[in-house]
Amino acid sequence: MAAIVSPKLDLLTERIKAKGIPWEAYARAGFVSNEDVSLISKVSGTRGKAEVTLSEDTESYAGLFVRLLRDQTRADTLGYVLACITDMLTDHEERTPVLLRQDPTPALAKHLDSQDEYVRLKSAALLSTLAAGNEDVTNADSTRLIVALSDTLRSASSDRTTLDAEVQSICLQCAGAIFRNPHIRQLALTREISQSNGDGAGTDTVADGKLIADLVALLRYGLADKTGTLPPQIQYQLGLAFWLLSYERRFCENAHAHYGLVTLLADILKNASKEKVARVVLATFRNLATKAPEETLSAMLLAKVLPHLQQLTQSKQWSDEEIKEDNEWLIEQLKEAAKSMTTYDEYVTELNSGELTWSPPHESVEFWQENAKKLADKSAANLKTLLDLLEASEPEVRAIACNDIGQFVKYFDGGKKLVTDHGGKSKIFELLNSPDPSVKYRALITVQRLISEPWTT
Repeated sequence: MAAIVSPKLDLLTERIKAKGIPWEAYARAGFVSNEDVSLISKVSGTRGKAEVTLSEDTESYAGLFVRLLRDQTRADTLGYVLACITDMLTDHEERTPVLLRQDPTPALAKHLDSQDEYVRLKSAALLSTLAAGNEDVTNADSTRLIVALSDTLRSASSDRTTLDAEVQSICLQCAGAIFRNPHIRQLALTREISQSNGDGAGTDTVADGKLIADLVALLRYGLADKTGTLPPQIQYQLGLAFWLLSYERRFCENAHAHYGLVTLLADILKNASKEKVARVVLATFRNLATKAPEETLSAMLLAKVLPHLQQLTQSKQWSDEEIKEDNEWLIEQLKEAAKSMTTYDEYVTELNSGELTWSPPHESVEFWQENAKKLADKSAANLKTLLDLLEASEPEVRAIACNDIGQFVKYFDGGKKLVTDHGGKSKIFELLNSPDPSVKYRALITVQRLISEPWTT
């Protein structure tokens, strides 16, 4: 069982054990039975003394700890019990099945929303490590854990001035633990991506507990921030979570269209200072390209992954042979994909990523003369995606989307009507009031075309 490494939790565990609990007083008050006090007093001394007792009767103590977690409500008592469970399991993986026979999952899950930080984080850490190899964990308990980790990660990352890197690391390690369990991976995906979604567009199914989306958001924020708030260890922990998810085909098919992940991971790879970061990104790319080549290889080409991989071949000496193998395999796959990729394919890949930049097609007369009509194909699916980007958070994306809609109207007969029918005209008029001058300028040009271009039915 892979333990969650946290100096913060380790320090709190030591303090809690050193402080102790007045068990006899709690027994007199009726908070705990005399029998349980007799048992726990035998493991309340030094760890060496406790080890002898735990080794002799692991089953009884596993039952005791789970019973106390289930019945107790005081934060000090719960914290002490959680510290005892940690001591019991540390360096003794053979005790994990003994604890699991006592069904500790519901008892731990009930404390995931505790007001006490140690109780909350330690419950999540223990539950995550236990859930990694527990095929019997229920949907309800798994969901509570997914939601708790999502909420905690979002809270630790919400204020750019007070980021809690320690809590972030705990959450990322927990995610890396639970995503080793295929059942939990699939459950997390189902919460965020509709099972019926076959076109890669992605459909939100719940309002909270989007753990995968929160992981992506942390990666996106860390890459956008220039103050160095995403250290290599956090990059690695994020990469590990995505690598584990990449064993699910549904994740691979939606990794870029739904999350824009290929571009983000490409940025991590290009700036990776640690070999383990490069290794986990390359392994993730290989899984994506294997399980969903149509959805991911074009995105990798657009993100300029191929020239970077070729540069790595010439400039890097890897200590891990798997990195070299993954790098060479990806180069071959990307070269083959590049042979059949058209400019419009590149454009659609960029469109679906939601990360528009001023690449050549956007202002190319030849491109729009040849391809404007294609935006209307397949029930105008690509046009609808473009119209959605008029509401993107980034001003540059909104400006480029305005530009492209103007080009579509200019070069496609019937474009004006299609844009209007799908609600684009009103969105563009709203952008005339944008505080960003570039967005306002592009919206003005597009409005002029919507008004002046012939309405062809």
